[in-house]
Amino acid sequence: MNQVIEFFTKLFDYADWPPRWHCGKWSEFHGWLYIISDLLIWSAYFTIPLVIIKYISRKSDAEFVKLYFLFAAFILACGATHFLDAISFWYPMYRLNALVRLVTGALSWITVFYIIRYLPLAFSLRSQKALQAEIEYRKLAETNLSNSEEQVEAIFNNAPDAVVVINSKGNVVRWNPAAEKMFGWTKEEITGKVLNEVVVPEELQAGFIEEMKNFLKTGQSQTLNNTILQKVIRKDKTTLVVEFTAAPIEVADDFLFIGFVRDATEKRKGEEALRLSTERYRLLTSEVYDYAIMMLSPEGNISSWNGGAQKIMGYEEDEILGKNFSIFYTAEANDRNFPMEELGIVAREGRVEDEGWRVKKDGSLFWANVVMTALKSNGKIIGYSKITRDITERKKAEEEIKLLNTSLEQRVVERTEELQISEKKYRKLFENSPMPMWVLELPGLQFIDVNEAAIIHYGYSREEFLSMTAVDIRPEDERQRFLQLDRSAITGVMQSGVWKHIKKDRSIIYVQVSSHQLNIDTKLARLVLSIDVTERRKAEQRLDIALEAGKIGIWELDMLKDISVRNTRHDQIYGYDQPKEHWGMKDFLSHIYPDDLANVQKAFENSLIGGSLYVETRILTKNKSVRWIIATGKIMQDNVENPFKMLGTVTDITELKIAEERIRILNNDLEQRVQLRTRELNLANKELESFSYSVSHDLRAPLRAIHGYSQLLNENYSAGLDDEGKRMLGRVMHNTKKMGQLIDDLLEFSRLGKAAVRKEEINFTAVAEEVVLELSQTFNNFHHKIVVQDLGTALADRVIIRHVMENLLLNAIKYSAKKESPEVLIGVTETKRGTTYFVKDNGAGFDMAYYDKLFGVFQRLHRQEEFEGTGVGLAIVQKIISKHRGEVWAEAAVNQGATFFFTLGK
Repeated sequence: MNQVIEFFTKLFDYADWPPRWHCGKWSEFHGWLYIISDLLIWSAYFTIPLVIIKYISRKSDAEFVKLYFLFAAFILACGATHFLDAISFWYPMYRLNALVRLVTGALSWITVFYIIRYLPLAFSLRSQKALQAEIEYRKLAETNLSNSEEQVEAIFNNAPDAVVVINSKGNVVRWNPAAEKMFGWTKEEITGKVLNEVVVPEELQAGFIEEMKNFLKTGQSQTLNNTILQKVIRKDKTTLVVEFTAAPIEVADDFLFIGFVRDATEKRKGEEALRLSTERYRLLTSEVYDYAIMMLSPEGNISSWNGGAQKIMGYEEDEILGKNFSIFYTAEANDRNFPMEELGIVAREGRVEDEGWRVKKDGSLFWANVVMTALKSNGKIIGYSKITRDITERKKAEEEIKLLNTSLEQRVVERTEELQISEKKYRKLFENSPMPMWVLELPGLQFIDVNEAAIIHYGYSREEFLSMTAVDIRPEDERQRFLQLDRSAITGVMQSGVWKHIKKDRSIIYVQVSSHQLNIDTKLARLVLSIDVTERRKAEQRLDIALEAGKIGIWELDMLKDISVRNTRHDQIYGYDQPKEHWGMKDFLSHIYPDDLANVQKAFENSLIGGSLYVETRILTKNKSVRWIIATGKIMQDNVENPFKMLGTVTDITELKIAEERIRILNNDLEQRVQLRTRELNLANKELESFSYSVSHDLRAPLRAIHGYSQLLNENYSAGLDDEGKRMLGRVMHNTKKMGQLIDDLLEFSRLGKAAVRKEEINFTAVAEEVVLELSQTFNNFHHKIVVQDLGTALADRVIIRHVMENLLLNAIKYSAKKESPEVLIGVTETKRGTTYFVKDNGAGFDMAYYDKLFGVFQRLHRQEEFEGTGVGLAIVQKIISKHRGEVWAEAAVNQGATFFFTLGK
């Protein structure tokens, strides 16, 4: 320990040793050679660390920094030992030299350790040649990337849609020419600005910011990578509805957002037109009450039911849906399976129109004009439309009316996928688009590319297309207009409207065409999209024909501008031969009959709340004549539920009102006649009561006296009378007895007219059997075969219903008595009038030509000499059945018997 302390205290002391010049025999040459060599080594060793430190300080991303510093310290320590060796020729500081050598040794081994550690990694690094090859490869990649970026830039600048790129703070980074045209801001004006603050309406900005913050925080978004409808603001402060699709791109631990913006105005117009067409059809079918419009399943079951069907047929929707349409046909038609045969004809031929009797819910018949149409999808029948009109009253006076065609076919046009930036994605979109697309070279209009959808839809092969021009697919009547079309627009989408095209099979189709100009290899071209609207065009034409046939006015009112679009029939209803230039709600109200104006205004105000309008009112036409109309309407609301449009119909019902007024007058006249007839009947009843009283009290006494004296004369003085006198006396007694029976029948007839019916459940079979037993005991020489079937129970007045059975059975026995084998059948059956009872005999019958006299008082169809009777019995039967609210009738033939039927009502 003492030596260590002594070593460091004498570290710079060189008194213990002589200078090296004095050690040995150093010549001057030899000594200075040694000194200069050591100094050169020291100076080199000293310079190397400085160079290493300078290099490291300039290169911030240098590898193996610790190794560089260790190596610099090792070199510097080695140089210090050579420097001290040179100094020792004059100052032999061997202690210091020993310490420096110790430090040098330590640094040497530390450096060795780090070299062992880092040397494998250093050897794994690429060589200079490899680095040079990589540099060359990167230069080539950069060149290709530059070309690709030029292509991307060309696509970006020529894209038909607006393309916008913003950073995570919302600042605009890129802005293509289509965006300049759509929004009005140039690239220089918009770059760097916050997109949200420039193009997004103020009320939507908070949601825009919140959505971006949520994505940056969670990586999730409800709007990114989805197409949404968005309202935006142009530079001129006008608003525009667009389709907006945005996608995130991760760049250097941050995000860029690329957005594709497409003007949705034309699409919205198309969708609105389709919606309006659908709404018009719905209004037409639901509000037209002159037509029964229904849809049938392939089996003929009813699946839809409009208001007109309910009005004509009488069925509510919930009680008719699911039932077979044969319910409207008569029993005779169903017995011969006519409905299903007619359905089979529709299936084969596609359409059937006929006229015939049809049955309403209440069982009444009407003469109908019916059109049935088969509805097909991919050649397979999916149902039928059935349109019925009641033409009972107009069958002989009107021409056949063209019925509404309810099979309006709708084709929804699918929008194409977004054009992608790269060539590969564009080609995929172009080839796989479901809509026909092609590229035309300008100005020659030569086809230079065409997709598979166009080949399939038009029927031409790809080679045929590429050998043709766009003029070749136009019919002659449109070629000149097509050649004169202005194609001067350099950028943006050009909507050229509806055109007629010729397919390879020479059929004509209607198409909606839109196009966009492109640059292909420095040549001008135009990308064209063709949408087939043939079916929509036909549907619109059929709708116009149907509206004209139904004499229905259609109107569409812009409630914000008070301007409407109408068909010709609308203005004709108001008395205008030529359509008015302007028509709004004020014009409508100005034609309302003054007394009806308040009710119409109230109905319109209620429609703003309830959403629909229905009003029946009088109007004053152009020439001030008064007519009746029914006006219906449906309120349309925007996306914030503000009413902005109303769709509706107007129907002239003047003739219907005139007919109703005539019916009302006839009803009033009929009611007066009924009242007069009622008074007359009451008077007649009173006279009949008076007559009955007279018969009962005034005629019976002298009749009894005549009969009594005749009987005394016969008993006491018959011996003094000759045969003629006895015969005449017998006639007097017979006629007085007959007169008494007649008086009894009249009194019974009168009594039954006044008696109240007390219905109860009776055993009708027992009643009939009791009457048969009584009558069989009454008649002499009774040899009839009488059969009583099981009549079951009935709801009737037991007392007076016996008179019905007595009179009918008495008639049957009396009129069949002269037959060798008289037979009478009492039975019950079911008819269209309900449960029907009958009494049938095989007797004399009667001639049906005199049927109208059968049930009258004192009316007889046979001579008194043939069959006795008073002629009151069947009148009594009819009165009793009428009091039971039933019906009585008969069927017969001379010498073939008669059958009397009756029901008891409910």
